[in-house]
Amino acid sequence: MDAKVTVFLIIFVLAMAFFAFSCYQRFKLVFKGRKENRTNSFFKRVWYMLLYAFGQKRVVSKPFGVNHFVLFWAFMILLISNSEFLLNGLFPSLSFSNLPDGAYFTLAAIFDIASGLALLSVIVAVIRRLIWPPPYTEGRSRDAFTILSMVGVLMIAYFGLKACDIAFAYNTDGAATYMPISNFVATHVFLNTIGLPSWANIFWWIHAAVLLSFLNYLPYSKHMHILTSIENCFLRSLDKVTTQPREEFTASTCTS
Repeated sequence: MDAKVTVFLIIFVLAMAFFAFSCYQRFKLVFKGRKENRTNSFFKRVWYMLLYAFGQKRVVSKPFGVNHFVLFWAFMILLISNSEFLLNGLFPSLSFSNLPDGAYFTLAAIFDIASGLALLSVIVAVIRRLIWPPPYTEGRSRDAFTILSMVGVLMIAYFGLKACDIAFAYNTDGAATYMPISNFVATHVFLNTIGLPSWANIFWWIHAAVLLSFLNYLPYSKHMHILTSIENCFLRSLDKVTTQPREEFTASTCTS
């Protein structure tokens, strides 16, 4: 077994074990609650899941909601790309490049564009939190910037890795033509760079380290909803919640 694969295998196993432990610690609280049937009205639940989780209905109705919608779908698409990345790190023979050209080129284009949209959404989100922080959340919290930074570094590492492959002529299968952003970076940044294989290896390890760190950070972050929002929309209570009217507080003048 290659030394790189061996090292990555050890890191991957440890990271996944810690992730499983963290999720167990969080989700075991759910099972302490009273049992309730949350699988009835199956098609209605599916509709709510499609509308609110995948359609982001409530999110897009708010300012900057479209940016979250774009980031959400870029993240969903890149789940496929990142899964392939991890599997390829463990089993180098497993790669989308083994697919027929039509399928492979299509995926290469989709992943490249989705990564670009994700990076753009991160930049917009950072600017928004710095200039127009949302009043109803901790817009400038360390947690928010940590997550955005991780996603941003992941995208930069992705483009760095792909661009190095293209510039060093690793990408001889024609996929570079269908990767506009990576191809642009390759031709304008890395084309005449010395030591491209080393740079590619650096970007690969950065991507791997940040991806596994991101996964293990989620259970301890408010962004745990990335792992639970889809299930929550399906398992939501279908009964109307009875609550007290919202209290309205106004300033009053105290007289004596």
